[in-house]
Amino acid sequence: MSDAEKGATAGAPAAEPAQPAPGNPVLLGEANHATTTTSISTSSGDALDGLTTADYQAGVAGYDLSDGGGHGVFGESGNGTGVYGLAFGDGQSGVYGEGSYGVSGQGDTGVVGQGETGVYGQSDNGTGVYGQSGNGTGAYVHGFDEGIGVQGFADNGVGVFGVTIGDGREGVSGYDASAGGGYGVYGQSGNGTGVYGTTTGGGQSGVSGYDASAGGYGVSGQSGNGIAVYGQSDNGTGVLGTTTGDGQFGAYGYDASAGGGSGVSGQSVNGTGVYGNTTGDGQFGVNGYDDSAGGGYGVYGQSANGTGVYAVSAGTALFAAGNAEVTGALTKSGGGFRIDHPLDPAGKYLYHSFVESPDMKNVYDGTTVLDGQGRAEVVLPDWFEALNRDFRYQLTALDAPAPGLHIASRIDGGRFAIAGGQAGQQVCWQVTGVRQDAWASAHRIPVDVAKPDTDRGRYLHPDLYPGGEPVTELARATRPWPRPRIPARTKANRSPHKTSPAALRKPPASRPSRPARPPDRPA
Repeated sequence: MSDAEKGATAGAPAAEPAQPAPGNPVLLGEANHATTTTSISTSSGDALDGLTTADYQAGVAGYDLSDGGGHGVFGESGNGTGVYGLAFGDGQSGVYGEGSYGVSGQGDTGVVGQGETGVYGQSDNGTGVYGQSGNGTGAYVHGFDEGIGVQGFADNGVGVFGVTIGDGREGVSGYDASAGGGYGVYGQSGNGTGVYGTTTGGGQSGVSGYDASAGGYGVSGQSGNGIAVYGQSDNGTGVLGTTTGDGQFGAYGYDASAGGGSGVSGQSVNGTGVYGNTTGDGQFGVNGYDDSAGGGYGVYGQSANGTGVYAVSAGTALFAAGNAEVTGALTKSGGGFRIDHPLDPAGKYLYHSFVESPDMKNVYDGTTVLDGQGRAEVVLPDWFEALNRDFRYQLTALDAPAPGLHIASRIDGGRFAIAGGQAGQQVCWQVTGVRQDAWASAHRIPVDVAKPDTDRGRYLHPDLYPGGEPVTELARATRPWPRPRIPARTKANRSPHKTSPAALRKPPASRPSRPARPPDRPA
């Protein structure tokens, strides 16, 4: 419009509102009514540009009063952006919406935001940012930015909340496509919980992580002084890990501290601190491995008043493929050795039983040859009398009777004497002693012990007594374990993303004065 036309319009009398008929002019500063669509088009520049200098007003404002629901402002684009807003003022909004849905978008990507805050939503009683996708592969809310893609803040409610009703989909999904490594979902808290997940679905996960790389982490936790990953459950499983990869780990813990910490630590008030289960032949419910230079512990158990490591099995409860060392007392129902049979090592085993005694008894034996007077002196180790007391003797004459064979002098000064046999006769001798070292003296084995009241009528081996019940310790230990509910995921569907990161489409080239679209998620 020329200056002359502007002046003429300004000096003209006020016009009546445009009538609802096609072709009537659009009058500025007046209410305009029409029954058909008013279209503005241009081959260059902006078809419609609105500007206001008044505080809290709008350059372009749209309002819908229909009963069935319409659009206050509607934008549509074949290849670009339907509605685009840009703000230069600090704390201002490129596109601002208010109402039941402040800003609503529909399409391949409903709403796209870029800047210091890509998309910002605030609600006093409802939802700050709400997104919905009808496509099973779509995301409700997707953020992409050099800073924070999606950020939520709440004084008393939920900062970011996502929900999905699609099988195998995500209420909230985070994905990192950076070259240097970032975070798909990152949570941080000054005094509370960085990331918290909860589920009421059977066999589902409050927080689930999946790694599709050659060697990454589905869920990783790191802490300076506290707990990196913490799981708690009232009736289920606090932390559950599962893997379908050969030679991999359902749950893996690693400690890199200088003073020594715990790769995996489990604690329970009334249940099980760490529980492992396997259904694979020859596999491990719990597997520990020590690769230290100075020697450590593959699996370490400690208990203040109970049992550090407890094993129970219908087969072999505890198997050591190597040496075993016990610094305390070993209590058992029986024992022996098993070796490959000396006469048929390929086809048989040979078993022998231990020799038992109510005393801590040591057994020593040997042979000696009597001198010309039918005597012999047997010299014992220098520690013999320091270790043993209450000696017992046995003598056996070989090759000929020796009715007068006897102990001529008892053990004293590390030796004893034999006499009464024939000159040159060979004699077998045996001496036993009861241990009297400091540990043995402090830990004598009780012989007859009454069962506690809770175990009266119960048995260590109830299968040997008709109708027998196990003693309480065994009853507690052999109770049916509450096994964790394993999520029913297969190798085909365990990944929330069906393609690898390399399959991501690149962001399109930026248009002049328009932000680049974020990269699409995997299809």
